[in-house]
Amino acid sequence: MTSRTIPRLLLIPACCIVFPAAAQQPDSSVMARLSSCDTATVRAAADELLRDPGTLDEPLVLFHAASATSMLGEHEHAAFLFLAARLRTSRQILFEKGERPQLLAAMNMTVGPLVLPALAADPAMARRVVDRTQDWDRATPDPYLRRAAASGSDLKEKLAMIDAAIERLPEQLRYEVKMREAGEQAARKVEAMRAERCGRGAPVAPRNP
Repeated sequence: MTSRTIPRLLLIPACCIVFPAAAQQPDSSVMARLSSCDTATVRAAADELLRDPGTLDEPLVLFHAASATSMLGEHEHAAFLFLAARLRTSRQILFEKGERPQLLAAMNMTVGPLVLPALAADPAMARRVVDRTQDWDRATPDPYLRRAAASGSDLKEKLAMIDAAIERLPEQLRYEVKMREAGEQAARKVEAMRAERCGRGAPVAPRNP
């Protein structure tokens, strides 16, 4: 990464990726290749970002890679990049606050819907992606884990909660799918009961504001 600061707002198709003003900008050629319509080009650029030592210090950039990869249908790889970004940024904000907690929440709300539905639809993929993320995390240095070890502060519980959130993601997605299906089934039952009682096409009372 260069010493230049990246723009506050990076626009890519269908999604806005926001970074802190103080974050460093990746090589411009990498970012240009992430905007390509060629899957192999985007995949190579995303993997280059993943290997960039600067990404370890500013993992938010991996959300950009996840979004760009997802746009071209690389759902499993995009989900891995998304979870890697979320895991490392969650640790980062234990030390570096500023805008980052809000930006992490924004990334979960904007990039998450691009990648998580594929995991919800395929529990086996969800498990593979979580395992891959955990394997990558164990094999890849994390400067914020080193800072935690050196700080002497008691961050073990918070770090454990971050790790647990990744581990239980497949179960969480299955639960959300079941709740959504149960809600849809209940709505169909209510509609059937209303139709039986009042006839199909009967007006529905407006909801209270």
